[in-house]
Amino acid sequence: MRHFSGSQIRTTFSRNLQTNRERTILFVTCGEDIPDRLRYAIERELPWATIAVCDSVAAIAPSYRDMLALVVLAPQHLSDIERRAGEVLRFHPLALVAVMAGVHPLDAETIRQLQTSKIIRGVLPMQAKLDQLTPIIALMMRGGDYYPRHLVQDEQTFPSPAEVTPAPPRPSIKPGPDCLSYLTKRERQVLAMVSRGLQNKSIASDLNLSEHTVKIHLHNIITKLGTHNRTEAAAVYRDSGGGSSMLLS
Repeated sequence: MRHFSGSQIRTTFSRNLQTNRERTILFVTCGEDIPDRLRYAIERELPWATIAVCDSVAAIAPSYRDMLALVVLAPQHLSDIERRAGEVLRFHPLALVAVMAGVHPLDAETIRQLQTSKIIRGVLPMQAKLDQLTPIIALMMRGGDYYPRHLVQDEQTFPSPAEVTPAPPRPSIKPGPDCLSYLTKRERQVLAMVSRGLQNKSIASDLNLSEHTVKIHLHNIITKLGTHNRTEAAAVYRDSGGGSSMLLS
């Protein structure tokens, strides 16, 4: 698959290019593509998202005005994003910027840059299991910070994975047949089980997920529905007819 360099950005996947175009994920790499497994997972779990790839921070502002929800950088671009932070935030005030990480902990210099960054708000663990990775991406796209403890060396500096910064308050959504359309298929499954009174451990067991992944799904659900807790989210689900209209797979 061809990869454009310099100031050009290419779209690698766009399920719905005409609507919700602000929900674009831009990966700024060092010339490589993002893994196919990740693109396929985003297609399945986040069908409203568009993926784009470039290899230069300079391409961000002029190419994607008012469209970006999430920018994920290779660590090699940290210095450049700091220099251009004002420009990027001016064009994309709602975009969350994160750095991608592999299997090994980030090195000391990268940790130092994250500690003093004016713009970075999270770390995306690229080698995580897909059932964990896509909820983390969705969380970031809703404004939540995420720092996986096993990838950072100074545990006193960063919050644990469960200690995410909540997204900005969203207005409460009036219950109705369309209010659940913001949720992914997996989030609907989790919410249906919450509405039945199941706890995280039981939900994780039934869906073959970790409890941590269930917590991330619940955070996304509560944020998207504009509720304050799982009880309110379950009430919205029931009032919207979710119990009769949403089928679990």
